[in-house]
Amino acid sequence: MLTTHDMDDIEAVCNHLILIDRGKKLFDGTPEAFRQRYTKGTAVKLESGGGILREETPAGYRVAERTEHPLLLVTEQKASADAMIELIGWYHPQNIYVAEPRIEDIVQEIFSRGEKD
Repeated sequence: MLTTHDMDDIEAVCNHLILIDRGKKLFDGTPEAFRQRYTKGTAVKLESGGGILREETPAGYRVAERTEHPLLLVTEQKASADAMIELIGWYHPQNIYVAEPRIEDIVQEIFSRGEKD
């Protein structure tokens, strides 16, 4: 058993997680089941291959993470070919792929929106 607030630890070593808030168990299951229950949209990672990706985002997307070259966008939409084509036209990335949402991002979203049920 591992008790931690470090979500990277959970991603790396756990095949079961329990989310507790103020003594109330909110979730008890696998990381995959956690993602399925609480993820509503899609995360898309874009890599520029060295260039800087534009600052603006298309309607319906928000920046979840921006480092020097990769950009992680999230949207409430499900992944589709049309959505990928739109992002390719918008950013002209070298690589684009649908990213599995990080547990840390899901937990932050749960508590920021009050989605604790």
